[in-house]
Amino acid sequence: MRVAALLIMLAFFVLFPTPLKENSLHNLQVNPKYESSSADEWPESSSLPSLSSLQGSSSLTDLSSLPQSSALPSLSSQSKSSSASSELPFSSVKSSNQVIVQPVSKSSTSAQNYIVGYYTSWSRSSGFTPDKIDAAKLTHIHYAFADISSGLQLTMTNVNTDTKNLEGLRNLKKKNPALKIIISVGGWDNSKRFSDAALTSSSREIFAQSCLNFIQKYGLDGVDLDWEYPVSGGVAGTVHHPQDKQNYTKLIYAIRQKLNAQTTRDGKQYFLTITGAPDKTFINNTEPALFSYVDYLFIMAYDMNGPWDQYTGFNAPLYPSDAGNRISVSQGINNYLNAGASPKKLVLGMPFYGYSYQVSSASNNGLNSTFTSAKSVGYDAVVSKFLNNSAYSVYYDNASMVPYLFGNNTFVTYENSQSIAQKAKLAKKYGLAGVGAWELALDKSGTLLASAYKVFQ
Repeated sequence: MRVAALLIMLAFFVLFPTPLKENSLHNLQVNPKYESSSADEWPESSSLPSLSSLQGSSSLTDLSSLPQSSALPSLSSQSKSSSASSELPFSSVKSSNQVIVQPVSKSSTSAQNYIVGYYTSWSRSSGFTPDKIDAAKLTHIHYAFADISSGLQLTMTNVNTDTKNLEGLRNLKKKNPALKIIISVGGWDNSKRFSDAALTSSSREIFAQSCLNFIQKYGLDGVDLDWEYPVSGGVAGTVHHPQDKQNYTKLIYAIRQKLNAQTTRDGKQYFLTITGAPDKTFINNTEPALFSYVDYLFIMAYDMNGPWDQYTGFNAPLYPSDAGNRISVSQGINNYLNAGASPKKLVLGMPFYGYSYQVSSASNNGLNSTFTSAKSVGYDAVVSKFLNNSAYSVYYDNASMVPYLFGNNTFVTYENSQSIAQKAKLAKKYGLAGVGAWELALDKSGTLLASAYKVFQ
């Protein structure tokens, strides 16, 4: 009887197996540690295994440990469908007779002391061709700027010039094999279609694939998104949608999926970076979740005062002062840290330029004065036109830790080796991923770049 009963029970379980739990999607094993986790209890992205550690693994990945974002569909909503959506934060890789679901890989943060330089498409016209860049002092070069076509694809702005420049930048790897060349898309003039590119799953797929195609075609190491700006702001004609905040995360995620899939195929690391303004407006118009998918964010810690203001002020004051600074570099860094960004995902951008103002009054050496006109001026021009001219006197603001010039009713805010070194030291003190510069052609002598480089040696 006992044997018969056991045979009956065995037959029952074979014919009527125990149903799978909802969070064991695609027959994946569920780690008991996270089996009953709510969305708010899911682990941070830093706890995810790296993509390289997952490759070749014989164990199945635990879906309950995947990062969730308010901008991305939840796992539970997708587990009810018959197939996994491309919007989910994982990618499927076929391995023999099973499908191993791999989470989006954690961006590499092990290599710090990045020194990033922007090289622009128009730098060639000033005679500063790529071969003149001191590649040995850089870890990454961002080539600016690509545009977004009417078909919502990444595209060149000038095919002839861009092709020559990208070839020249790639050749720099002969001098520095570890150098990474990254295409930067957007900027002030070319961000008009970012919102449309991020709007739907279809538009995101198109743009993300075009980024990968461009990277592969020109032998690059990644893509940099310089969206100026999501939700609001930017040059006249820039398109905005109310859901830009959430869609930016989705767009970044879609690109990261493409890059990770390519890494699986060729074993190469591809960088995905973004730029961000130092003020809270930009931070409030983006989601913290995007940091899970980017290698770093380049803080544009400059233009804190400029020709658009009523009074003269410093372009990139390191600290607040009585000089009327609305924001400082240190405040910009802290805005991101207070919003939850990891310092290892932040690169401090520094200006290799300043502004000259024709002031209305000589009082206070032109600082905090009204002005009749103003324009940007690169570091090389500061040296040749002002520092080498006895009509101008050099001053230093001890609170803001930046230099300035005054003479002939002209106030000039700029950077020198000392102020660049102070900014680099602050980045190092905060444990940031590194520093960067806008832009290399404005310091042809390499004086400012050398100052930043020295701090990180």
